[in-house]
Amino acid sequence: MFAGANNRQMEVVILETQRVISGTQRTFVRNRLAIIYPVDNPAGMTRLQDLARPGGKVVLAAKEVPVGQYSLDFLTKAIADPAFGPTCMDDVLKNVVSYEENVRAVLTKVALGEDDTGIVYTSDITGEGADRVGRLDIPDNLNTIASYPLAVIGDSLYPTQAQAFVGYVLSPAGQAVLETYGFIPATSQ
Repeated sequence: MFAGANNRQMEVVILETQRVISGTQRTFVRNRLAIIYPVDNPAGMTRLQDLARPGGKVVLAAKEVPVGQYSLDFLTKAIADPAFGPTCMDDVLKNVVSYEENVRAVLTKVALGEDDTGIVYTSDITGEGADRVGRLDIPDNLNTIASYPLAVIGDSLYPTQAQAFVGYVLSPAGQAVLETYGFIPATSQ
């Protein structure tokens, strides 16, 4: 099986490795971005626009990973929103103190209080560390709703079991499990 964090990763598996047959992939779950801050909120984050406040310490994932690019997409959309203004993106990027290699590093730095705020997936704000961060939700019109694809690889040693697993993940019971971890079920709109 192959499960990807975005459709671009699945396209690589289909086109470059040819281990998945195009059209057999299914979206198995979705995710959205949220802004996090240390639970003691030293920067006084109360609204999304506070990311652009001068002097803040913002940590983002690198643009080479999906959440990093989605974070930049959010800032691009915010420019067109009168509630943020045309300099919003530039102002936020001036506050970026590091670009991390993955979303877990962003969460860790914020949870430890090393930075004032960061952008992560809502699914990252569960389990260990969830009680150490506060959260501001990004509305859907400014967010990127990530779709995660899943497919059985063509040369699977256990194709029947792999297909059964896909069936479970897509079932109401499987979707309910994913929802408990902060994901958006693939079957909801």
